[in-house]
Amino acid sequence: MQVMNEDTPMDLQNLVLEERTRNRFTHDDLLKAASTLGFGHDGPLRVDFDESVEEDFIISAWRDGIRRSWKDETNGSATRRELNDALRVIADARESIEMHRIWEHEKGSIMTVDTAYSTLGVSKEMDENTLITVFDMRVSEVLSRFFSDYSHFQRLKNRPIRSTNCARRCRLSQKLHKANV
Repeated sequence: MQVMNEDTPMDLQNLVLEERTRNRFTHDDLLKAASTLGFGHDGPLRVDFDESVEEDFIISAWRDGIRRSWKDETNGSATRRELNDALRVIADARESIEMHRIWEHEKGSIMTVDTAYSTLGVSKEMDENTLITVFDMRVSEVLSRFFSDYSHFQRLKNRPIRSTNCARRCRLSQKLHKANV
């Protein structure tokens, strides 16, 4: 298929873009997806992509690409997005429920390294041991707050309702109702 350029009719360009927004893809998109995951005789896997490639191998190639992308501080986020798109295209082409389930689970979980540092409230220059300590502290804080809120809720739930408070609230409600009428 010819690459779209100035010679390609505008209607055709619009149609292709519209189809892509509906998550439809061309054969070239499928070939690009396989290449993005590392398939092809020039790719890092050195395995040609065809129907004989097992689903688990494709998922492993995707996971390996995601792992490698975390080491790339400049293009890592874009690479992860491309890898996730590649997995979606291949999942759709193969009509694979498992690959599609993994894609659905992972598509919204992309966090950049900068966002992670910002979320923890630390600088990028921090050494790894201190970073791990800060992360453990933040997790402990969240868990402590959760269990504190949960135990408070349990105490309120099990507390008996006092009839005097209820009667007082009923009288107050009646007074407010009469004032509004």
